[in-house]
Amino acid sequence: LVMNLVINAAEALPESGGIVRIATSLEMGPFALPETQLIGGVGLPAGPYICLEVRDTGRGMSPDTVERIFDPFFTTKETGHGLGLSATLGIVSSFGGGIAVSSTPAIGSLFRVYLPAQLDGNVDNIPEPEINNQPAPEDAS
Repeated sequence: LVMNLVINAAEALPESGGIVRIATSLEMGPFALPETQLIGGVGLPAGPYICLEVRDTGRGMSPDTVERIFDPFFTTKETGHGLGLSATLGIVSSFGGGIAVSSTPAIGSLFRVYLPAQLDGNVDNIPEPEINNQPAPEDAS
């Protein structure tokens, strides 16, 4: 999921270079995003979400392209298969999340992946693994 978004961002950069930024944050839903911007997560329930943000200063995409990027087999690359973003959306949706996309041609793109967060987990209750400090048996041969 992360690798696919970062590879796509890097491939969108011009040959002269550019920037790919990755950030994470904890955000509280519901999100004030247009339905066309939050893909696969329309109607995400209120609550905490981990947000993974991948931003690039690459070619950017037209609104028509943004509408189709999650369609299976849609690609803008000569050698692409068009399955990466479709699979990414499937994974995110299976965890109850969504993806927000904004893009401006010649400026760059921003992908924000929202995944439900569990904040009430208690790491103090995780049992310590048993460690066998006994020496290994000697070879009997």
